[in-house]
Amino acid sequence: MRTNYPFSIEDLRSITSKYDDYEDILLKYKPHHYSIGLGVTSLCNLKCRFCYYKDPINNTSTSLDFYTIKKIISSLNNLSNISFSLEGEFFCYKDFLPVLDLASLNCDSIDITTNANKLSSNIIDSLKNYPLRSVIVSIDAADQEMYEYLRVGGKFDKVISNIRALTQTLGNEIVKLYC
Repeated sequence: MRTNYPFSIEDLRSITSKYDDYEDILLKYKPHHYSIGLGVTSLCNLKCRFCYYKDPINNTSTSLDFYTIKKIISSLNNLSNISFSLEGEFFCYKDFLPVLDLASLNCDSIDITTNANKLSSNIIDSLKNYPLRSVIVSIDAADQEMYEYLRVGGKFDKVISNIRALTQTLGNEIVKLYC
């Protein structure tokens, strides 16, 4: 870990003091940016053959309560990004919209990973209200037969339709496919 830097904030201030807008320059670049990955639930609407999150012994799923999520997100200053992608299907979490509201108040951008099977036109339309950096759709196959074999309970046609709707609503630069 590097602990000695060639300049400090005070050095930067003295260098930039000849400029009237140096405070704006300093405010633009926060001293620390933090990104976190937060799995709000292990619930999932699919039973993927390759998934290592499922618990075959206990067959249990857990979710964080909203208060805990609020405490985590609110306790972090200078949070630049939250990624809802660690485990489970984000859209299976019952309070996903309040979580997105909270995240949008406390960070600059949001990433969501989804299997896109739980999405509806209302959910997709609501996503345009948030500072999304990416919506990552895990698809894992390019044809219906293989997709539905791998992602038990998934509907290939629905996912393709939702990818089109996401792209139309959010744009190509936001929607990403993971195979």
